[in-house]
This record gives sequence, structure tokens and C-alpha cells, in this order.
Amino acid sequence: MGVTSAFEGGSIELVSIDESNDAAAGPACAITLRLTADPACTAEGGAEYKQWFSFRVTGARGRALKVVIENTSEAMCADGLSEGYFARGSYDGNAWTPLRTSYREGDGVLTIEHTPASNVLHIAAFAPYTLRYLLKDPCCEFLK
Repeated sequence: MGVTSAFEGGSIELVSIDESNDAAAGPACAITLRLTADPACTAEGGAEYKQWFSFRVTGARGRALKVVIENTSEAMCADGLSEGYFARGSYDGNAWTPLRTSYREGDGVLTIEHTPASNVLHIAAFAPYTLRYLLKDPCCEFLK
């Protein structure tokens, strides 16, 4: 199993991957991550801008994933992660769906839980607009 953000728009720091195979509960995986600072942005007063996450999990088909982003209290808009926010997931990078997401304000931990039906799962703060996506949009003809 692996986690990467080495692709266009990818952003996350891998802390740990803990795989298990409980006889009763079945295969599971706990992934701990951290938001990274956006090198192209700074917040007021020169503070680091942290908000966006986008990464790919591979080799997780059928495993109950519990993805924890442990420093989301450092996000510029952490208050937007409260009730009603859902991270997005995609198997192909085109169709995105909400994933079960919870945020614990007290310790700033965002948790995403999902059991992938495919060996590749993209997870992002929201559906990303990559250059590939924009090149398909007739409104972006000027980019071609």
C-alpha cells in the first residue's frame, strides 16, 4: 500500500501507514498525514498558507481506510472543516464523490473513512481543476 502526492496539484506529507488484518473486522489501514505549506502562497503577516490536500492511495482495494490529517487546525480556513464538510474521492480523477469525513475542533484532526472498490483512490479537499481537466473545457480554449 502506498500514498503519494507527486502529481499535478498533489499536496500532503505522509507520516505513517499502519496495515492490519483482523479476522473479525477484515483488512484495514490507518494512514496518518499532515498538511503542507503551499510554496506559492503566504498568508497575512508572512504566515504559511496550509489548506489544500490532494493525494493518491494505491493498493487499498477492499481495505477499510481511516485517513487522519493531524494538523488541520493549522489550515487557513479550519472553521470550514466543521459539520457539513466532505473530502472528495475519485477512482479515475474525473468523477468525484463525497467521502465520510469528520473534524474534531479540539485537536484539529480531520478523519476520512472509506473502503475503496479499486486499487487506486484519489482523495482531495475538493474536486481539483487540473490542466488536463481545463483543456477539456470549451471555455478554456485559450489554453490550447
